[in-house]
Amino acid sequence: VTAATATRAWPLFDGRAISPLVLVELVAQTAGIKNGLDRIRIQGPDADRRGWLVGIKQASFTIDTIPLHTRITTWAETRVLLENFKEITGVVKMGDRIIGEMTLQGVQSE
Repeated sequence: VTAATATRAWPLFDGRAISPLVLVELVAQTAGIKNGLDRIRIQGPDADRRGWLVGIKQASFTIDTIPLHTRITTWAETRVLLENFKEITGVVKMGDRIIGEMTLQGVQSE
């Protein structure tokens, strides 16, 4: 789980608000942090932690824009792991309200 506050420096900021498409990146980054820490715990501090987002299997958003200064909480979990392929499920919230749900596909370096 990660938390962030929407700012003008975020990608997809149009001068007024932020496109919810950025939520895909929040889920991918949250999963990347967790997966990288897992590899460090298993393989040690020199473990290769690189990975790539290779697909968006499904994504739905319940808002049209994200207002500036909004606090966002992102949850991500690897649901499927086949060799170096991962399927990641993510949920993004503003407070208690779900604003995005998605399933992503990633590849971890070997």
